[in-house]
Amino acid sequence: DFKLKEISVPLSTAQLVSGLEKHTIVFSAIHGSFGEDGEVQALLEKHKIPFVGSSSLACRRSFDKYSSSVELKNNGFLAVETLLIEKGKFDAKKIEAFWTKMNVKKGIVKPARSGSSIGVTTVSSIADVKFACKSLWEREIDTRLVLQPFVDGVEFTVIVLQNRFGFPVALFPTEIEVDYKANEIFDYRKKYLPTRDRKYFCPPRFDDDHIDRIRTQASEIFSLFGMSDYARFDGWILRDGSVVFTDFNPVSGMEQNSFLFQQGANIGFTHRDMVLYILNHALARREDATKVISFSVSKNNAALLKHSSVRDTSRRLAVLFGGATAERQVSVMSGTNAWLKLKNNVDYDVQPYLLDTDSDTVWHVPYFACLNHTAEEMIESCTRAVVNRDHMTHLREMVLRELALIKGEATETVFTPHTHTLDSLIKKSDFVFLGLHGGMGEDGRLQAILEKKKKPFNGPGSVASKICMDKFETGILVRGLENEGIYTAPKELVKVSELVELVKEKKCEEFFKGLLKRLKAKKIIVKPHADGCSAGCVQINSWRDVESYVKLLQSRAEFITPNIFKNQAVIVEMPREPLTEILFESWIDTDKVSVVNNKLIWKPITNLIEVTVGVVGKKNSMRVLSPSLTVARDGILSLEEKFQGGTGVNITPPPAPFVKPEAVILAKKRIKKICDILGLEGYSRIDAFMHTQTGEITLIEVNTLPALTPSTVLFHQGLAEKKPMFPAQLLSELVKLGEERY
Repeated sequence: DFKLKEISVPLSTAQLVSGLEKHTIVFSAIHGSFGEDGEVQALLEKHKIPFVGSSSLACRRSFDKYSSSVELKNNGFLAVETLLIEKGKFDAKKIEAFWTKMNVKKGIVKPARSGSSIGVTTVSSIADVKFACKSLWEREIDTRLVLQPFVDGVEFTVIVLQNRFGFPVALFPTEIEVDYKANEIFDYRKKYLPTRDRKYFCPPRFDDDHIDRIRTQASEIFSLFGMSDYARFDGWILRDGSVVFTDFNPVSGMEQNSFLFQQGANIGFTHRDMVLYILNHALARREDATKVISFSVSKNNAALLKHSSVRDTSRRLAVLFGGATAERQVSVMSGTNAWLKLKNNVDYDVQPYLLDTDSDTVWHVPYFACLNHTAEEMIESCTRAVVNRDHMTHLREMVLRELALIKGEATETVFTPHTHTLDSLIKKSDFVFLGLHGGMGEDGRLQAILEKKKKPFNGPGSVASKICMDKFETGILVRGLENEGIYTAPKELVKVSELVELVKEKKCEEFFKGLLKRLKAKKIIVKPHADGCSAGCVQINSWRDVESYVKLLQSRAEFITPNIFKNQAVIVEMPREPLTEILFESWIDTDKVSVVNNKLIWKPITNLIEVTVGVVGKKNSMRVLSPSLTVARDGILSLEEKFQGGTGVNITPPPAPFVKPEAVILAKKRIKKICDILGLEGYSRIDAFMHTQTGEITLIEVNTLPALTPSTVLFHQGLAEKKPMFPAQLLSELVKLGEERY
């Protein structure tokens, strides 16, 4: 948001209305207050501007968690007991009476008029309730809060669509499995980030009776609130088998693998199909709507994309993702995003494939399974689809009958997943697009196999991949270039067996003091020397931290829980394969850059900043894109900050006057030199520290298969070029570069 404040002028209400009036219809994707509470809808209604979704009245009735609960109860539906707590009216006695009457052991405090994830807090006492209320009011999320008993049951969410006759039809729901033992809830991070601490099942593992009750009640409630077009409802199946709905979202989430698209894909809707279905049905019920909208190709992609009817289905492009590494979840995000965008490339029949954890089994994944959040969910979804094929077909046909679709509204063929060996997949493919991160996908092994079989692929070849995967080896190759303004942080590679002995002999303190001297450092970074860019990477501040890290390695921990180490506020995934060596590296202090109240705050310290730089092209002629300044909340960039939209802050290019434009030019020349030394081709991402005044570069590491998630900086940098390179264009360029090697 701070970028908009710097480069844009906000619209007045009159200007906004004037702009919206020029369009056929408005499709609001605003969540929470203003977007779902009826405000924006009232604005549009006032000016008679057609829009997609429910009316302002329906939004007000459904979105407020207190009033919707009351209305459900008044109309004979089961509802969770709810106490309203308004700002300035905190009544401890009233809360205690509710707590006692409902025999609450654990409860939930949440904003009455906010989304289903933001500000939701678990409470175990009246004191917890008071603290939660105070915190939410201080954050100004909402003045109205609700207190509810924690629901004991199985959580689900379900999408409701209106068919062409105006009748609501619920799709089959998604079951949500979360471990609630540690007072955790299905919060924002669990909902939108690829973590393994929750699972989704669509279709759910419920029996048909429960699925039918959920679908029936969801449709009835949609009508009760007078909703239109589409909505998402959250609820629970209680221990006694009854169904209760708790949250009503007039504007469903629309991320790439959101529930809307996930449930739609189970009946044959692509992303495009779903958006068009909602949009065209909204148009059809508007008196002034006379035409149906279809997507057309933009001018920017006209030369690249043609209509799918002229697709060359004889040439097969396999997008491969998943695997067994610590970064397999980011790989899933990268691979599915690349697959969806490359589907528009008419030169190939593009299909998604998931590499299983055994590194030889490959699943041909249907569209619906590709919208799962993690590799494990995807495999489970594929396995269930095989076992329950007949049942899934029955459910799908039932929903399709009720939707009464016309030809062309659901264009994706739903097939039963099946497996290949990695070798057979390579043989049958004309191009293998690698969306893998770490392990055999990035260390040169898979590249060597493809080179031997003369199969085109994206990214650098096997030799460069092997070198760059080893952070220690990469550092050695760029040593001696200090006179050219290229540096590498002091590093030391240590055998894990030696560290284990140090712990046994209680010599970690002596080792740590010596390490600080040898690396000329005050603080240390520890990480695997040959794994992904975030796996197992933490800051070490004492010999006790060394001891803790070694014990994590010994126990084969899958992840490091938050706050074990300093500046480690989130989970850190650990390498999946046993490590024989660990890399210790000098910590480099940078200028302190942060965003506070939508303002960029810059505190100069060392004139160094952390940047990430994409490079694209042929060997010895790589094109260096604009560097992106990466802002880490806790010192080390988390996976979320790097690859998940709405979490991290990346500034492309680094902002003047804090960073001299001349320094950026010099830094790009030095990055080009590094590319040539390492033999990079196709594309890569280089992480480094950059001097803001001189453009000197201190290399951190090189990723030869950088992430291609929707929010990755590689796409930002392509769009920041003088002649913008749009994401689909960039991906097709990577395919073209891979082909030209052969």
